[in-house]
Amino acid sequence: MRIAFAGLAFAVIAGTAAAQPSSGPPAGSPAPAPSLQAGEPAFDISTFGDLIRVCTTNRSEATFQTSLGLCAGYVSGVLDYHLVDTGWTGGMRNRRVCLPPDRPTRLETIQSLVAWSSTNDRFSSEPAADGVMRYFMTTYPCSGTRSTLQGYKPRG
Repeated sequence: MRIAFAGLAFAVIAGTAAAQPSSGPPAGSPAPAPSLQAGEPAFDISTFGDLIRVCTTNRSEATFQTSLGLCAGYVSGVLDYHLVDTGWTGGMRNRRVCLPPDRPTRLETIQSLVAWSSTNDRFSSEPAADGVMRYFMTTYPCSGTRSTLQGYKPRG
């Protein structure tokens, strides 16, 4: 069933792409809305610096809402992965991030992450997920874990 669904999804995507005009929007029509297509420079998140650039998109930009959503989703995804992964592989003793009972909102977290990045710009060329984990480990360390900056070495 999963294979059939994947094949159907591929056929729908391929059919949709084939149905798109290749010449762009008709003359006089408004410019298309920014998209999250891979390779779009506005949304390319390879490094921690790229993520911070997306997270600090100016409110006046047409991509502001999309950028803020992408930033919040990326940061939440990195943290959620860590929490789930450590829950499956040994629980709290392997956890490097321990959020307080009164958890910050996503917007508060993004604001704090951006502020932290300005004083830790030496991590801007690292993979984005590594920078996010460094932020969380220094901001919300668990007691009894190794040094948050020196002890963390990404796998791979």
